[in-house]
Amino acid sequence: MCGSYYCEACWNNSLPRAQQPPPHPMQPLPVPGGRQGVMPNYGGGGFAARDQDLERRLEEMSRQLEALRVFLSTQEFMYELSYPIVPVALEIPGMEDGVEYVLQGLGRDGMWTRLFGQVHRRNEIGLHQFANHAEFRTFRLMCMSRVPMQKPVLKVYQASDDPRSFQRGIPVLTAPSPVQDGYEISSSTQFGATDFSDFSAHTCYNVLDDNVKTQFASVANPGTSWLQVKLPRPRAFNAVEIGARGGSSFDQAPRDFHIEASCDLVHWTKLAPLSTGPWRAGERRVFSFANQQEFLAYRLVISRSQGSQYHAISVLNFGNTARI
Repeated sequence: MCGSYYCEACWNNSLPRAQQPPPHPMQPLPVPGGRQGVMPNYGGGGFAARDQDLERRLEEMSRQLEALRVFLSTQEFMYELSYPIVPVALEIPGMEDGVEYVLQGLGRDGMWTRLFGQVHRRNEIGLHQFANHAEFRTFRLMCMSRVPMQKPVLKVYQASDDPRSFQRGIPVLTAPSPVQDGYEISSSTQFGATDFSDFSAHTCYNVLDDNVKTQFASVANPGTSWLQVKLPRPRAFNAVEIGARGGSSFDQAPRDFHIEASCDLVHWTKLAPLSTGPWRAGERRVFSFANQQEFLAYRLVISRSQGSQYHAISVLNFGNTARI
């Protein structure tokens, strides 16, 4: 022993055996003077290697904790349509502020495809458009960072079909009459129907003349309005052609609507719920739907326009596309 007060080995050896500390788990290393001391190994980069390994483990644990946090704070909502569509826009009215969400579509191969995602802001309205050319029937809305109190209302808007693929099922009818060549058209409401101040300019038979300069218009705030075409004989149609008004009133074109059909004008079958984005003045769009059954009458039911208090269109025709 060197007898130094600061020598750990001397101090330990001076204690009775019962009071001496247990051997240090580290391997004793040579100390200058030939003595053995319990000193940590600072040489050879041992601590640096252990620090790097510890950092890697901490990073991995951080990633796992973040994945677990996202998993625990993520809630999925499933939506399924009656038939596949090509979605190009979405709207989530009433979503809570600050909810991060991702919309996915289930492909035919069983794989989920990401369509759109962002953080929802309070009182956010309007459509969010995205690029897509694939058909989907089942959708999954994944809400992260915050879980909504209830299932959000999801509105998915589809792309219209190429108008060149549309085959007219109703001929062009230009006579100023609701009954022409066995075809009969009627509507649930009509602008000017109460005071007849501008009745003929907005009547329902204007939509059969294939002219975007004439139109049908509803009364203000009609709620739900419809236009109905009765055929001379039952036929199977799987598409509808709709034209927006010309001029500055194209915001009266449909936004949310659906197609109904009937064999007896009493019992109606809902064939397809449809939605679409903003129109241009005089624009025509074709929307196809799944149907192979013959019906005597078809009906366009409009529940909301693009923003106007009126529902108005310039062209309406039922027919077929090459999809079926």
